[in-house]
Amino acid sequence: MLEFIRKKMKVTLIVIIALTVPALIFFFGVGGGRRIEETGIAATVNGEEISFRELEWAYRQLEDRELALERLIDEVVLNQEVRRQGIRVSNEEVSLEIKAHPAFQREGKFDSELYHLRVADTRVFEDNIRQMLGRRKLIEKVTAEVELSEEELWEEFRRRNERIAVDYIAFRTADYREKIEITDAEISSYFEEKREDFYTLEKAIIDYITINPDPAAVEIREEEILRYYEENIDRFKVNDETIPLEKIRAEIETILRQERAQFLARREARKLSWQLLMENDWELMAIEGKFEIKTTEVFYGRERVEKIGRAPELLREAFLLEKGEVSNFIEVPGGYLIFILRDRQPRRLKLLEEVKEEVADAVVEKKARELAANFAKTHYEKIKEKGWDEIIIEKGIEVRNTGPFLRGGFIMGIGFSEEFSETAFSLAAGEISKVVEIPAGSVILKGGEIEAASREKFTEEKDTLRESLLLWKQFEAYRSWLDSLKQDAEIWIDPWLKERL
Repeated sequence: MLEFIRKKMKVTLIVIIALTVPALIFFFGVGGGRRIEETGIAATVNGEEISFRELEWAYRQLEDRELALERLIDEVVLNQEVRRQGIRVSNEEVSLEIKAHPAFQREGKFDSELYHLRVADTRVFEDNIRQMLGRRKLIEKVTAEVELSEEELWEEFRRRNERIAVDYIAFRTADYREKIEITDAEISSYFEEKREDFYTLEKAIIDYITINPDPAAVEIREEEILRYYEENIDRFKVNDETIPLEKIRAEIETILRQERAQFLARREARKLSWQLLMENDWELMAIEGKFEIKTTEVFYGRERVEKIGRAPELLREAFLLEKGEVSNFIEVPGGYLIFILRDRQPRRLKLLEEVKEEVADAVVEKKARELAANFAKTHYEKIKEKGWDEIIIEKGIEVRNTGPFLRGGFIMGIGFSEEFSETAFSLAAGEISKVVEIPAGSVILKGGEIEAASREKFTEEKDTLRESLLLWKQFEAYRSWLDSLKQDAEIWIDPWLKERL
């Protein structure tokens, strides 16, 4: 269930991106992973190409290469369908979309100077906006016919708001562990069966340079301080009185120095990254004495890198590149970093001698869980024969009650268990369930009375529910339609890339 939700969330993100103004061209990266002469086609959709550079840019926005590639493929498929259906976007629509974006406004109004300052190539940017608006129109067209009936609304409201409390008896795995004895043969057999679960983590070592912001080296003009003060005047009010510029000049100057230094460091990192990708000469930096090349200790893919700190993007890049390849510039605590992969040791399967204690514990847990389940099944058969109350008294079994809970919600004494929840709501009052497995062992439930959802509350909340449920139903209709388009499309993915996704 959780995996299903995660997948849906990922796909929802793709839809949101498809409907949102693209990131500013000003912030585009230059690709990474492969040297520039090796960059090429990451994928094709019906013959239309997606470059590695496009993929790298999308990855930097989403921090997930597989999701980034899926997003780009979706966009190409949608753009092709927009053209096939003859959907048009006027210049006026593009202009209105841009003018409405806060990134290009001062004091709530569009500022042409700011727009041209922040967008490096307005033609490319406006083409992106036009494509995005075309996709939006197409999606609106696909989902326009989706409707929700009153019955569908009530059914969903009922499922979300019904509550139930049930009695249950538990056979917990932990209570049976001490009864378990295991042999070396069982340990060896389990290890061979589950060998893929026991492996060393992949590890790497890199050489790197850092490009750090230097606020002290930045000069700020008086007019910049004044402009910042005027544009952010509401921030400098206390009890409706504006703080004079003279009292906060130093604070504003510090802010502007930091922002400018960050911008300059990023620009330098981007420029250097491009140079390295073009020339592929890592040692040139050391020879010219521009940067100090440092080396990390060996690190793994799930930890902080010593002297660098937490840097998720660095970890992803380090375990994607090949030995000797240079990364793109990466933002890390304190600045930016570019590295070359010195060495990477792939994960390997461990030997039994290395994990014997861990394997033994897993065998004990497995056998204890089976023993708990067997005891539960035995008691279930006796309950069927003699009845719940008689067996409870005869065996002196503790009966517990969950207290009221919602479908899919937290259950007192159990935690989150979809199996327990679905079973509880499926039972008639007093009905005994079969054995149900939960994370902690096995249980037998006795059905309780369902607390009905309120019709009055439904009337109050149905408009809000309709809005969210309709959006979800539209999304499912859109996703089904898009999946069918992709099914019919000829999609090719670079084998080198496919291995690393």
